[in-house]
Amino acid sequence: MRTPAVALALLGLWIGAAAAPTAAGREALAAEAETLYRAQRFAEAREKWEAALDGASRRQARRWRPWVGRALEAEGNFQKALTAYQDAHDLDPRRVDRLVDLARLYDTVGLDDQARRLFEKAHAREPHRRDIALALGRLCFQEGRLADARRLAVGAGGADPRDLAAQTLLARIDEAEGDLAAAAQRWES
Repeated sequence: MRTPAVALALLGLWIGAAAAPTAAGREALAAEAETLYRAQRFAEAREKWEAALDGASRRQARRWRPWVGRALEAEGNFQKALTAYQDAHDLDPRRVDRLVDLARLYDTVGLDDQARRLFEKAHAREPHRRDIALALGRLCFQEGRLADARRLAVGAGGADPRDLAAQTLLARIDEAEGDLAAAAQRWES
């Protein structure tokens, strides 16, 4: 009676070991996921990344967890994307990009206070990042904090007339302040 039980237990261990991908298998799954993501097959990409995360090292999880969030976000599943981004942030809290992922998603779903708070935190840690400064500047503009919005837009590249994003934000600020001539000049450039 013991022999069949032992055999079944060993078979279960063997099947379980065979089901878990190896390190090389996880890397291959992640590479497939990237290809699927670029082809905008987000659900399939997410499934591959989730399979790759099964048994992944911490280093691998830090790389792939944000992509699960991006795929979920692209699918329109914002709640699960938020959870994936939070997990990615928890795995690597020093990475500013994880804060930006969370802030960007909060901004997308209209949670401006949370988005602004995280963009401010990210901007304090990496003040040279143009994308962060412009996102924070846009949120400040929406809140009516025009001086802060202008400071951020100028710092993000507003002095360069070829920087369309910064010039657009500055033109909107000029309009809000009533300086229509400056706004028109920015819109024309």
